[in-house]
Amino acid sequence: MKHINALKGTVEAQSQTLQTIGGLNKIILEVFQALDPKRWSEEVRVHKQLADEKAQAFVERAREELAKERAATHENAKAVVAWVDHLVEDQVKIAVTLIPYIPKSLRANVLEGIKVHDEWTKRQLIDYAAKAPELSSPQLNALRSISEMLSASGEGQK
Repeated sequence: MKHINALKGTVEAQSQTLQTIGGLNKIILEVFQALDPKRWSEEVRVHKQLADEKAQAFVERAREELAKERAATHENAKAVVAWVDHLVEDQVKIAVTLIPYIPKSLRANVLEGIKVHDEWTKRQLIDYAAKAPELSSPQLNALRSISEMLSASGEGQK
């Protein structure tokens, strides 16, 4: 009976060992399923695809903003050029209108005293001043007499 009891204990121990091994096998199978390379590879691929799409959307938004800024800058530049064009046109009209009222003897000195950054424009005004007729009025004749007296005395050159 001792042997039978000993065998019973051995069988029970082996039964528990087999149950434990079966439980471990079940756990290992679940771990392998959780670590399924195909599943993880698919999750990594999906994550990468989402990150790429997000990056692409960010780049597209940045491009759109840059295009809007470029268009706004272009429109501003066109407006400034148009404003400067009108300003220069107005200044030339004023000069061409007023030059005939300056006595011919004073025109070159007046134009030389004006700071013009473009020498071509200055030469054109001086040429025009030399050719433009002299317009006069009684008040202008009085001013001419005064300016000639000042020029003769050296006062007008200060």
